[in-house]
Amino acid sequence: MEPNIATLCPSGSYCPPRSSVPLSCPAGFYCEDTTARVPCSIGQYCDLKSVAPLNCPIGFNCPSPDTKIRCSQGSYCPQGSIQELQCTTGHYCTKNPSSIAIYEPGG
Repeated sequence: MEPNIATLCPSGSYCPPRSSVPLSCPAGFYCEDTTARVPCSIGQYCDLKSVAPLNCPIGFNCPSPDTKIRCSQGSYCPQGSIQELQCTTGHYCTKNPSSIAIYEPGG
């Protein structure tokens, strides 16, 4: 029988007390140290095995910390968006995905 050997928990994982295997940090959480998982906040996105939270990227909306959805045409999504913002009358979105709505005078 081989003796038990303590091995460091790998980055992107966490190892609670008495762990026999590392656990992958789940989507919606980040594991900045390997002892615990921390929930991401609204407007952030944390993919599987995240070691730090990220603001939801430009051109996407993150309705929950484990979901990232590309902004649809006719809308825009600034960094940290939790929902799409529609281009309103007098504005247009330059491309898909867009991070801004541009004012068009007389539009």
